[in-house]
Amino acid sequence: MNTQIGFIPLDSRPCNYDWVFALGKMAHVDLYSIEKSKLASLHKKLDFAEIEAFVMEKFQNWDYLLIPIDALISGGLIQSRSANFTDEEIRERLGLLRKIKSLKPELKILAFDTVLRTSISTFDEKTRNYWKLINEFSKYKGRFLLFHEQADEIQFKKIEAGLPPLVLKTYLLARENKHKANLASLSLLKDKVLDFLLLLQEDSMPYGLQTLEHRILEDYIRINHLEDRAWLYNGTDEGTCLLLAKALQSAQKKKMLYYLLVPDRSLLDQVLPFEDRNFSENLAKMSRVLQMSETNDLQAADFVLGIYVNEDAQKMEIADREQTMVFTKNAYSHHFIKDINRLLKEGYPTFLLDISAPNGGCYDFLKKIGFLSLKGFSGWNTASNSTGSLLAQAYVYCADQNKTESARHFRFLAERVIDDCFYQDVVRGRIHEYLRMHSINTFYFPDHPEVEILLNKWLHELSDPYFSLAYKVSFPWKRSFEIKIEFLNH
Repeated sequence: MNTQIGFIPLDSRPCNYDWVFALGKMAHVDLYSIEKSKLASLHKKLDFAEIEAFVMEKFQNWDYLLIPIDALISGGLIQSRSANFTDEEIRERLGLLRKIKSLKPELKILAFDTVLRTSISTFDEKTRNYWKLINEFSKYKGRFLLFHEQADEIQFKKIEAGLPPLVLKTYLLARENKHKANLASLSLLKDKVLDFLLLLQEDSMPYGLQTLEHRILEDYIRINHLEDRAWLYNGTDEGTCLLLAKALQSAQKKKMLYYLLVPDRSLLDQVLPFEDRNFSENLAKMSRVLQMSETNDLQAADFVLGIYVNEDAQKMEIADREQTMVFTKNAYSHHFIKDINRLLKEGYPTFLLDISAPNGGCYDFLKKIGFLSLKGFSGWNTASNSTGSLLAQAYVYCADQNKTESARHFRFLAERVIDDCFYQDVVRGRIHEYLRMHSINTFYFPDHPEVEILLNKWLHELSDPYFSLAYKVSFPWKRSFEIKIEFLNH
């Protein structure tokens, strides 16, 4: 009998719902979730009553439950950033997990909770400006509280004076409430209601306000001896995919080895955009979560993990993705391309991570790789988002010893290349240009179906020479940040 897994999606975006089901099919597990139309979106939350009814009806049939605490308490990720809940609501909603664990102690509950990002959500140009200001406020106030430098105090007070008081008050209250939820999640882990917990730091920077919260959370983990069951690092939207792979690893007890291929290992010690620690730390922690480790023996490796990164990665900002990226030519990137193409030609299962910039891979680079022979590709949003989903797919692929799901893996590869590279690097900038030319809000455009017509036209022009797969594409949240690819006739 297949492993039975229930999961509550963080929200309705493909990374939190469609990808999980795709990986579940490749892994031959039976997945159960809430109807997609009920899930959180940009302006709507998932009602707790829906979660409660679904879980109470189904949990007795499950071996595992995968749950984002943000969905349980706030109704979704966007909603969690305002942390508009009371202490009583935290107790009530987390109490659902206590209840089902008492009724079925053998149920394994794997959870993740986000540590609040260092800014707010953006819905238009006004909130985008507030996003920038609060991000800077969080950076300088965090640095001041840590190092007590007068220059940092001057900066954060200057920014504070330019922010509407209600915007700042709402943000600081959200930080306070969200931290309470993080601690409450750890309490569930200590009480063995949760079997495993990821604390994923959403968009941030080194030494921001979140750093003080990390110290409290890490002290709690250490004092209560939770180091093997609680992990704190950068990430968010990859959380459910990674928990799915963790559930599989927990059930199968498999350990895996990867051969690491990177242009220059020292580049992994950079702090990448929207993160607060060296990438190497995030990679090490995710690897340990999935019981993966690096080997220098290519023949012993279960898969090759190729990571494309360069010196400019840490300098990238979100606004810089308006133009298609240009491949950075140098000696080590030349050797990297040569090596990865050789390994692909020799048939080694290779998974490629492109973290040369946030919010998408580099098409100019990918064209130099025999990417149709890859087993997996990832280059979406932040470096840790990309890494978590890729490692999850690598686990699923390597655990399938008979390789019975090659067609599904290829579709998943195609989806990631079309989305993470063709769209994010090439087409998204053209979409933004069209929206600006027609004075359309780039952050939300529900009344402009012509934008999706252009999206389909431009993406197919890029992808059809490579992939003979019929698909249609849409903006699931009617904004340009993410797309949904639906394959036809499969």
